[in-house]
Amino acid sequence: MQDENIKMKNYNSKSNFLRFAFTFCILIFAFSIYPNMANAATKYWVGGNGDNVGTNANDWSTSDPAVCADGAGDASAVPGASDIAVFDADCDSNAAIAANWSVAGLTISSGYTGALTQNTGITLTVGASNYSQADGTFTGGNSTIDINGTYALSGGTFTSTSGTISVSSTFTISGTPTFTHNSGTVQFDGGAVTITPSTATFNSISFTVAGAKTIANSQTLTAVGTTTLTDGSIAQTTIPAEGSIAAQGDIIQGTLFDGGTGKIVISGTANQTYPFGKAEWERQTGTAPG
Repeated sequence: MQDENIKMKNYNSKSNFLRFAFTFCILIFAFSIYPNMANAATKYWVGGNGDNVGTNANDWSTSDPAVCADGAGDASAVPGASDIAVFDADCDSNAAIAANWSVAGLTISSGYTGALTQNTGITLTVGASNYSQADGTFTGGNSTIDINGTYALSGGTFTSTSGTISVSSTFTISGTPTFTHNSGTVQFDGGAVTITPSTATFNSISFTVAGAKTIANSQTLTAVGTTTLTDGSIAQTTIPAEGSIAAQGDIIQGTLFDGGTGKIVISGTANQTYPFGKAEWERQTGTAPG
């Protein structure tokens, strides 16, 4: 009987050890994938005028500041890939993205009157916590802006990069902000999403991923440059609400593009090159290619 008790104790000890080891391994694996998970936070800009967003941790506060005091922030690190960076009315100083910067989210709140500038040759990556701008000024550079969530512009001025800005979810312009395309490309690389362009004019646009890109009711997505239809389809929310694309430049259509219920209006005033594929085309103005 005593031998059986000893065996049972040994079995329980081994079982407990295995459970502990398994749990420990799971935790190590989780933190290896999400190294900044424990430090994720919303961080507020309190830096001096023109400071680099990615240089000094004390240019950032972990709580909404009452005043803007350069270097008085309490953050232990600048916002990183797990953090949401916020520019709000309590600190209107300008800020520069002077080194490649990756954040979970970027919010420019109502009341912020400063400017956030993407320097030349510098990339900006925004994660699934979205890009939102209600005021202030954002000035893009010449390199990639990669938004892996929604894009919402409701106020202020947004000047895009002269390179490519990609958005993987809903794209919405509302209210009376200023959107300047800066001769760049807007790439819609999400699945089934809704695009609300308001009255903005785009340079080049591209659709690169499968899924219906729905142009909001009675909205027109105007592209003065090239419209590239690599994959997916163009849709309307209701028919005949006529959410459409006004293509004023050339159109490039890939074999994976599936057409859809949305309308593409050929509206350039000069010669345009466009395919005869799966979409509904409407020639409105301009001279057809010979």
